Amino acid sequence: MEIEDKILIMRGILGIVAGGISTIFYSSIYILAVVISFYVFSAMLSLFLFREKKARKVFSKGTGIYLSSWFVSLLLIYNLSLR
Repeated sequence: MEIEDKILIMRGILGIVAGGISTIFYSSIYILAVVISFYVFSAMLSLFLFREKKARKVFSKGTGIYLSSWFVSLLLIYNLSLR
């Protein structure tokens, strides 16, 4: 697997975890803080684990995957908790 693929998988998993944690909070400020902190954590983790020097690969690869997996898991967990 290439480094970009590993970053995509890592950000997808962290997006799902952030979506699960976001269902706990009702304030949008806390949810935004969770999303941003997990994104910064994933950027630091990809810098540390993969030793990637190009900033484009670290910060832009997987951002859409991260946000979409966060949103879908947030909606799914929230709807399942209402039942």
